[in-house]
Amino acid sequence: MEEIADTGARVAAPVGTQYPVARRRRPVPHYGRRRLAVALAVVGVLAIPATVGFELGHGHGSGSAFGTSTAATPVSFGGSQATGSSSGNANVDSSTIAGQIDPSVVNINTTLSSGGQAAGTGIVLTSSGLVLTNNHVIADSTSLQVEINGNGTEHAAKVLGYDVADDIALIQVQNVSGLTAAPIGTASSLSVGDQIIAIGNAGGQGGNPSVVTGSVTALDQQITASDQDGSNPETLRHLVEVDADIQPGDSGGPLISTSGQVVGMDSAASSGSGGFGFSGQSANQGYAIPIENALAIAKKIVTGDGGTNIHVGAGRALLGVAIQPDSSTSGNDPYANGSSSSTPGATVNSVQSGSGAARAGITQGDIITGIDGKTVDSASALTHAMSSFSPNDDVSVTWSDSSGAAHHASVHLGSGPPA
Repeated sequence: MEEIADTGARVAAPVGTQYPVARRRRPVPHYGRRRLAVALAVVGVLAIPATVGFELGHGHGSGSAFGTSTAATPVSFGGSQATGSSSGNANVDSSTIAGQIDPSVVNINTTLSSGGQAAGTGIVLTSSGLVLTNNHVIADSTSLQVEINGNGTEHAAKVLGYDVADDIALIQVQNVSGLTAAPIGTASSLSVGDQIIAIGNAGGQGGNPSVVTGSVTALDQQITASDQDGSNPETLRHLVEVDADIQPGDSGGPLISTSGQVVGMDSAASSGSGGFGFSGQSANQGYAIPIENALAIAKKIVTGDGGTNIHVGAGRALLGVAIQPDSSTSGNDPYANGSSSSTPGATVNSVQSGSGAARAGITQGDIITGIDGKTVDSASALTHAMSSFSPNDDVSVTWSDSSGAAHHASVHLGSGPPA
């Protein structure tokens, strides 16, 4: 039986109370498609009622235009608006709205560096194949295949960039044209109690997406998403909490308002019915990223601006070390996510032979405390600092050894799959 890594439902817990649920790379067997019940609303950035596309300006210059928007701003994502209720809740025909969005939803299948496979969902932003998804859907992938229109035909895709901290990634489907870009709205127009429609690749089964409706239960939420064992915690902010039964494979899927616009993207969940429950929390809690926040990051990737936490390009820069997770006292983490040492920094569990770190003299048990002038006080801090570098860069690294002696050296960075 083929295994699919759980890229569709991460453990979600309020910050300060971490309840581990599968987040990344937990093998699960194929199983029947589950219905996804979600809703979304967020901290608003810009309300654009009945907008066609979501515009993101460069400030100066002509730039490049994406999607079907006729606005004058240089960078835009999205297509024509689907038909829906202008009131947001009245007489919602969820199947009709979902049917109109279906062509803008793709199934993403990845091959991992470990040799395993993973599955997730993506949202089509342009007719030429720009697709938005979660970072944890493409993390550690060596190849991507995208299924369009649920017809079983797959197209190769490449990663254009990603943001580990905000769980956003942008990919380009190769050799396609004339795709249906999703109609983009904003989450700021939603309120607690509003209905929403969600579609996604539940169970990683491919084919046509599953559909269900739900409602918004809270706004502007902050959670900690972590691996199943509680390691590698990542704080996500300004999310919408929904009464959602988000399943593995749904990550990166669209949340749709009753006016027929995409207003958010699934990222994390707990579910009493799907095996992802955690103590003290009610079942069917889901969390979604505001679409305007996600597209702001996508714009920086498209323009090559990058910035804090945003990595432009597919290749991940590697020091050549495995780092001890923040919340665990043992185990290797190829993502350089964490240190459980009482000394601030990122504790080295192992060093790859022949790597830049090995040549610089970094050894097992050393604690990395700085990189390129930035203080590293935890493994997650190292992860975020590394996002601004590219393979083959030379960076200055500081560390302390087991005796407490300080060291520094220039390290030539290697290359690996997306973080």
